[in-house]
Amino acid sequence: MKKVYTALLHGVDEEGDVGVTFPDFPGCISQGENVDEALRKGREALEFHLEGMLEEKLPIPEVSSRTEVVKAVKECEESVYPSLIEVEMPETQKERINVTISRYKLNKIDTYAKSHHLKRSAFLEQAAMDYISTHH
Repeated sequence: MKKVYTALLHGVDEEGDVGVTFPDFPGCISQGENVDEALRKGREALEFHLEGMLEEKLPIPEVSSRTEVVKAVKECEESVYPSLIEVEMPETQKERINVTISRYKLNKIDTYAKSHHLKRSAFLEQAAMDYISTHH
């Protein structure tokens, strides 16, 4: 499921990086060298923030209304430009899959997972997400 949240771009008219904040997610911030990079990195920051909230079982805020966005813009001490960022909401529902792995590697995976008090599925899921985050 996708949702569209408002991002506020800071410093667009100034020299230097463009900052990104999210009225619906205080503390979720990002920046980029230009608007395009700021929006791309902002999306990554928001997706990471959402994943963390779901892991911590925190409620995900609803998208702000236009009135709430206008209020957030007016509360900023500097000039900001609102923009919209579409994110894929992390799924919490699990899906059974079938993978083929050599018995040797599967034994290594199981040994590691067990020694770290993880189930095989949890370990493989986390390993895949770690790989994606470092090779993106």
